[in-house]
Amino acid sequence: MITMCRVAGLADSVGMEISDAVQIAAYGFPMGDPNIPIVELGMGTLDTSKAVILMIGHNVAPGVELVDYIREKGVEDKVDVGAICCTAHDLTRYYDGAKIVGSMSRQLHVIRSGIPDVVMVDEQCVNLRSFEQAQLIGAPFIATNEKNMSGLPDRTSDPVDEIVDDLVSGKEPGVLILDPIKAGTVAAE
Repeated sequence: MITMCRVAGLADSVGMEISDAVQIAAYGFPMGDPNIPIVELGMGTLDTSKAVILMIGHNVAPGVELVDYIREKGVEDKVDVGAICCTAHDLTRYYDGAKIVGSMSRQLHVIRSGIPDVVMVDEQCVNLRSFEQAQLIGAPFIATNEKNMSGLPDRTSDPVDEIVDDLVSGKEPGVLILDPIKAGTVAAE
């Protein structure tokens, strides 16, 4: 039994290393750079004078697309990106403006604070009540993975403008968007 546990742990470690190598290759994450900037940490680092997008989860792809979109549109000075859990750590490797807002156990507290203007989640590390809490503060909720759809309508094939209009008007409190590029665009808009 001990040997099986050791082998499982080794397999997990190899999987993490492979995933990290893929992220370095695909997203240009830094590797072994001793001069990485220090990341701002905590809920108080979010700039409430800007639109605040809170990302929660394990998959950095929608976050990378969000950052690419706000860079492309030149609105980095109008949007603040905060994240919780693994997405936070990976996103700070890609974008020095990203902030680690808190731990997984504090996500409901962060949402209930009313600071996030948009909440975007993926498959893991997401509290099941996060959609409910986002509704209470009127923040549009975007799910980006079929493993955590939160009962939301799949709007992946709909035009971005229609999705944004429905979220901003409150017609839809949340949506499922399985395309990370579109999810990032909708969150930023």
